[in-house]
Amino acid sequence: MNINSDSSFSSNIQRKYFVVLMGWSVLVAGSLVWNIRQEAQETMGMAIATARTNISKDISFRKWVASHGGVYVSPSERTPPNPYLKVPDRDVITTGGKHLTLMNPAYALRELQSGFVDDSGIRSHITSLKLLNPANIADDWETGVLKKFEQGSTEVMEVSKVGGQSHLRLMKPFIVESDCLKCHKQQGYKLGDIRGGISADVPLSIYQAEERNRNTMQILSHGLIWLIGFVGLGTAYRRERLYDDERKQMEDKVRQLAFHDTLTRLPNRRLLIDRLTQNMASSKRNGCYSALLFIDLDNFKPLNDTHGHVAGDLLLIEVAERLKGCVREMDTVARFGGDEFVIILSELGKDKNDSTTQARIVAEKILVTLSLPYQLLIKQKDKAETAVEHHCTASIGVVVFINHDGALDEILKRADTAMYQAKEAGRNLIRFYDLDT
Repeated sequence: MNINSDSSFSSNIQRKYFVVLMGWSVLVAGSLVWNIRQEAQETMGMAIATARTNISKDISFRKWVASHGGVYVSPSERTPPNPYLKVPDRDVITTGGKHLTLMNPAYALRELQSGFVDDSGIRSHITSLKLLNPANIADDWETGVLKKFEQGSTEVMEVSKVGGQSHLRLMKPFIVESDCLKCHKQQGYKLGDIRGGISADVPLSIYQAEERNRNTMQILSHGLIWLIGFVGLGTAYRRERLYDDERKQMEDKVRQLAFHDTLTRLPNRRLLIDRLTQNMASSKRNGCYSALLFIDLDNFKPLNDTHGHVAGDLLLIEVAERLKGCVREMDTVARFGGDEFVIILSELGKDKNDSTTQARIVAEKILVTLSLPYQLLIKQKDKAETAVEHHCTASIGVVVFINHDGALDEILKRADTAMYQAKEAGRNLIRFYDLDT
């Protein structure tokens, strides 16, 4: 896997966890929105239940009064005799001389609704489109609802602003029953007719305050749930990134072992072949010459025999560093095996003679550089270090080529042949392979 694919893999990990995090966030946000809507519905449900209960209470009270044919009370400024009640015995005097007046169901209920409002501010109102008592007149909203009742509606509700505050208004119809006819028969009502309606007005402020408290808890709980998920995803992401880093390190080690020499860290024969293949393909496209230098150290074996393989390894490491300093960054320095090195000089030019001159200059620079003394610090078994000076030269075979000059194996063979010609001629020399021979 190359660097680009490693970067792509890391980007895929980031993208995957970003998508998961977005999905998690949307899921939690969706749940929060749903719960907030549920809270709003619950608030409205409680307000509606309260309004219906209040109306049911008023209806039950009215039926209780009606079941007794009305109730007699002492007349007062608050409860004067009902001038709209045209029935016998509306006003009576007890044997003890106490004056009483009859309160019919509607009259008793109106006094209850107007005079006994609880601390919650809930109000109810009994009204009709055909009134006996003008005090029961319907407001605009109630008038519209009463008309809907005549068209078949059985319950109407609405949230509206009253004094700048939200109120739920709910109204149910009054159906004419037999006890209603005692007072309202003269208005032309019959059993089953809609005589009017009773409304309840419920302030929503108390319920909305409770809703806000519940919503705050919903936000806090969902925020905590999201945070737990975020931390969990972050932990999983970090773990996968660590695993990915470990995998990359292992792949780097595998690549290093597969394509690089373990001693000098230079490209090995396998990577050299790959680079040479790429170079030949490039030369075919651009028509430029390249050169291949085959380098063999001249007196390497005596060092190994005298000071051991440790000294030989130190020398090879130093040779590798010197070779890298003799070429361009675009060129390739590889260890071919043992004390043999190969250099690819890429894109020297389109003129063969000029390319040959450039290759010669580099080869001569390598001869001079490698012939300088080597100071080797060799560690002994007692961990002491011994300084050893060693002189080493090299034999170099060079072939200048372009793609059509031959196959890959042929180019290596030609450079190797030129190198052996340099050795046979006395070593520490450069020989070019003549393609025309």
